[in-house]
Amino acid sequence: MHSDIQQLLDYLWNDEERHWEESGHPSEHIFMVMRRVREEDG
Repeated sequence: MHSDIQQLLDYLWNDEERHWEESGHPSEHIFMVMRRVREEDG
């Protein structure tokens, strides 16, 4: 399961980061969830 989640993060990371930046860095954005998951996973 870990590798599946990592693949999803890798696939979506750049697009979601760009959308988050274009949206003015909202705290309630899927990119923030992705960032927390990546940080927790180490």
